Amino acid sequence: MLKQKRDMAILVRYHWYRIPVSKMPARKFDYLAFYEPVRFGRHGKQIRFYARVLRYSAGKRRDLLPNETNHPNANKNYFKIQVGRTGVMTPVAVLE
Repeated sequence: MLKQKRDMAILVRYHWYRIPVSKMPARKFDYLAFYEPVRFGRHGKQIRFYARVLRYSAGKRRDLLPNETNHPNANKNYFKIQVGRTGVMTPVAVLE
């Protein structure tokens, strides 16, 4: 899930996404799809983008987002997932 628009900017510009180590799926995966919550306005509540996973590495959140060293999760371990070019899919609405 892209919690903030900043996360979308990181994904599109720098081609990476982060996942807490505690939330990483046990199964290997080759692609990520990105859910955009309601705060994304008319693009919210849907999955529009996907990307192929190239590689990943572990590190502290504070190292991935150095401007957020005071964040409550700054010292937690995250995977930095490098992805290829972001693709656009036909929007999938999430039913509530």
